[in-house]
Amino acid sequence: MRSITFTLTFFFFGSLLVLGALGLFGLSEYVRVGKSVDRAMVFKPHPYVAYAQLPPALIKIFNEVEYPQSAMCNEWSGLEKTFSDTPSLHPDCNLTWELIKILMPTATQGSFIKEYEDHMTFFRLHVKYGYNEILEQVINRFPFGKVEDRELNGFQNASVYYFKKSLNELSLEQLAGLVVISRNPAYFYPFEDNKMYLRNRTFLLNLIRPSGTPAY
Repeated sequence: MRSITFTLTFFFFGSLLVLGALGLFGLSEYVRVGKSVDRAMVFKPHPYVAYAQLPPALIKIFNEVEYPQSAMCNEWSGLEKTFSDTPSLHPDCNLTWELIKILMPTATQGSFIKEYEDHMTFFRLHVKYGYNEILEQVINRFPFGKVEDRELNGFQNASVYYFKKSLNELSLEQLAGLVVISRNPAYFYPFEDNKMYLRNRTFLLNLIRPSGTPAY
């Protein structure tokens, strides 16, 4: 009888010890990842365009076409959702996952550690930062790939490279074209005879045009 009691007691306190250790580990990891995320969010790549200075048409394209998010994402809460098996379980939070891909290193892509850190980052972003801040970061950091032996990052830099204009000087057609380019810069390069680029740009323009106005 004593041995059974001892075994049960040992198992009970052992379980508490393991759970406590896992809890401390999870908390320490959240603090570590949180500090890393906060440092990344504070950093302002040059040139940097604040949310208030972004072209309204570009914000509209991001909100309605590229990364539409419902109220469910903005009201997201619950730590248990952070540890889901795959980010695709949060389809309304695509913009946040896009920023995570930009902020987090990919050296351990596909590993358990990478998935764990990504979900911790997801939780941190939704706890501390608003949608506008996340959108601002994505637009300023978005990778357009390597051009002329250098990395081209951010819509502002891409605007100067592709159209020789500042982001706020672009026409609606050029803004839509820049978004199309971002989907695959090598494939949608804005040559005048690039039919795939022109077709996708026209399709995007028709998606965001006000109802009742002529189609492009």
